[in-house]
Amino acid sequence: MAFSEFVLWKPGTQAIVLRSKNGVLAERRVSQHKPWVRLTSPRGGETWGPKATITWEAGDEDHAPLTFTVLYNNGLDQNWLPIANSVTKLSASVDAALLPGSMKARVRVRVTDGVNTTEAESKGTFSVPEKNRLWRFLDHPMGKYSLRIAVCSSSEPPMIRKTVCFPAQV
Repeated sequence: MAFSEFVLWKPGTQAIVLRSKNGVLAERRVSQHKPWVRLTSPRGGETWGPKATITWEAGDEDHAPLTFTVLYNNGLDQNWLPIANSVTKLSASVDAALLPGSMKARVRVRVTDGVNTTEAESKGTFSVPEKNRLWRFLDHPMGKYSLRIAVCSSSEPPMIRKTVCFPAQV
């Protein structure tokens, strides 16, 4: 069973407890210290091939187990795409062929001890080769007519073209 809940954080919280009428379902102790993370690769100036490895150093003064999420940004906007989740080691290998191309790409590594979270970004930008455009056509019937939507994906924001198709006269 999965769920999420957002609650206001109170300074000095020592534990997060999930209770039901039958008792405690789960409990998480709050660490006294935030984890830390420092990106070691990419450093900036690299050009990624079809595969790439992101590396970092991290730790926690309380020696709590850490979990990492790696995010990618193409440098054209403020959107960060998750490219590796629930990582428990100090590196992640990614299939760069699936990422939008960019001459100004960046990565961000987010670390959590289960409660406290910290993140670090690549200091410089790096390149990910541009991809050929991929067109996908979606046809949607609308009574006597149909609507054809063409979506083009590339490193740019997706282009969308709509065409209303009329039925052939018989």
